[in-house]
Amino acid sequence: MKRQILVLAISSALFMPHAAVAQASSDSSEEDRNETAELSDIQVTARRRTESIDEVPVAVSAFSDSDLDDLQASRIDGLQGAVPNLNIVQGRGSSSNVNIFIRGIGQPDALQTFDPGVGFYVDDIYYSRINGALLGLFDIDHIEVLRGPQGTLYGKNSTGGAVKVITKNPEDMTGGSVELTMGDYGRIDTNAYLGGDLGSVMSGSIAIGSFKNDGFVKDPDTGRRFNDDDTKAARAKLVYYPTDRFTATLAFDYTHQDTDLTMGRPTAPLVSTDLATGELGIHLLPETDKWDYTARTSFGPDQGQKLIHKGASLHMDWDMDDQWQLKSISAWRKLDTDAFIDIDASEFELGDVLVSLDQKQFSQELQFQFDNSDDLEAVFGLYYLNEKVPSYQEAYADDFLTFMDIPIDFLRTMKMTWTPPATRLLVTSTGVLATTGAWPAACATLMKKRTISAPPRPGLVRRWTLPAKTRRRSFQKPASHGVP
Repeated sequence: MKRQILVLAISSALFMPHAAVAQASSDSSEEDRNETAELSDIQVTARRRTESIDEVPVAVSAFSDSDLDDLQASRIDGLQGAVPNLNIVQGRGSSSNVNIFIRGIGQPDALQTFDPGVGFYVDDIYYSRINGALLGLFDIDHIEVLRGPQGTLYGKNSTGGAVKVITKNPEDMTGGSVELTMGDYGRIDTNAYLGGDLGSVMSGSIAIGSFKNDGFVKDPDTGRRFNDDDTKAARAKLVYYPTDRFTATLAFDYTHQDTDLTMGRPTAPLVSTDLATGELGIHLLPETDKWDYTARTSFGPDQGQKLIHKGASLHMDWDMDDQWQLKSISAWRKLDTDAFIDIDASEFELGDVLVSLDQKQFSQELQFQFDNSDDLEAVFGLYYLNEKVPSYQEAYADDFLTFMDIPIDFLRTMKMTWTPPATRLLVTSTGVLATTGAWPAACATLMKKRTISAPPRPGLVRRWTLPAKTRRRSFQKPASHGVP
């Protein structure tokens, strides 16, 4: 009897691990299949055509609207920490600028004589300034981040990469949605969307976003609050589709922002220079303890930061036959900003500035796409940009220079109109030729979408969302051409 029990125990020990391994292998295979299926469902336009992300030989990360909710990203800088080699933060001293660096390449200064090192696009329209690019994320379908040089398809200002924001299409999203986010410091964010058919050959949508908080930095003497937000934005679209081979999309957007200063605290000694003796005077030494989020400024209560950013665009897509597609993207944009920036972050005038910008741009892009549905895909393009950037600046430094301890008033003004080497004309083409089925697979880089859960934002109390309905139109464009 004991021998039978021993044999049974040894047999169980020998066969149970194999069963467990087989079960684990089966579970792993099922997970791999599910992940592969999920990856194949992600559609991106990194190569100027709609295709599955696992077919794109580009280092690309894609985020859907639900991914952005998981990240609690209310602005474009909410992607910080979610993409490898991407540093995307609010510009220094500004409530509307964004600094984007990919693999160490970017542009930190908002001067009009500098172009960004990372291209920023909204619905394939290039935003040529980092001013006003700290985009509030409402009415978003998905975002793509392309890492590495993209000059072939995106032009000279994409050395580090490109960030592409794609908004919702009323053809695909019908119904309405409302989202409300509330928190401390007076935070109230409201997003709303409404879209649907306007007849048998036309659809339309309108979306609004409001972002408001009272600011989390405070003047301990006056109670004045800094680093606040008061932004209102709207976007409207009309889509016309008389046939299944032609689509025209007319879009308008408008953003208005009115905030107080964006403040920090001094991190180096603040000094003045006596022109008579050459001696340095100490105004303020930096604090070494933890910042208590208080600040003082030399600017008055009415000297904050204001922005108006607006634009209009017309997208036209024409499937000329089963192999050729023509795209036309016409866009006009205007940006007006008046921003006071307290560079020394103190009540002293040691280089504080006013930067006023009145930027206009017009762009026209033509794309010819070819796909023989077998072994050849190609993209040919023409791009034209005309931009003018009038600017007015003032610099204040009354506490910087003295003569025998007598302060010397200092005001520098500069007015200029910058027209970048006028008209930029980009001619580009690219193609993929596959002689066998194995060659594209060997050259492709499989990129998996990453969804990283970020900790809750300070001040987040509750978010309510009423979703819209998603639908597809009854007809389908050729798989290699149409927008999904």
